[in-house]
Amino acid sequence: MYAIAGTLPAISSIQIDKYIYVDAITISAFTRKLQKMVPENMRKLNYKLLVQWLVREGMLIDSEPDIDGRIYKIATEKGREIGIYTEKHEKTGGYFLVTLYNRDAQYYLLKHLDVIISLRQPK
Repeated sequence: MYAIAGTLPAISSIQIDKYIYVDAITISAFTRKLQKMVPENMRKLNYKLLVQWLVREGMLIDSEPDIDGRIYKIATEKGREIGIYTEKHEKTGGYFLVTLYNRDAQYYLLKHLDVIISLRQPK
């Protein structure tokens, strides 16, 4: 297990092996899929923890502000090497950015999940 009951999320290796990969997924949708694998008595995993770790590892950075002043997390070259990529989508009066994680990036995150989770201090 990756955590102690009642504190951090815990997902066994067996459950991780059952993860169903998709071609492209946002970090929040990826986290929701993982949360379904966490037992009821465990704290849920927050996507922000994954994003913070990816920023720390140099795989995501802040974008330039868009026309509305919004800043997005976008893939760096290092992030693109593991399968993270950012798409620009048009909307009325501008655009928005979506950062997606391909199968390789999902695998990378799962393989590093124990390290990522260990960074969070129990409350």
